[in-house]
Amino acid sequence: MHSVETFRGLQSEVTDWRRYLHENPELDYRLHNTAKLRSREARFIRH
Repeated sequence: MHSVETFRGLQSEVTDWRRYLHENPELDYRLHNTAKLRSREARFIRH
């Protein structure tokens, strides 16, 4: 189980992901950049 400190440590990185996705919207439903970001950062989801 993850601790609160673990999630706090990820906060700035998750904020960066959100900002990137908002600055680079994919309005045609072809989510190539989103998919790349998700696969690259999947290590945080799995742990």
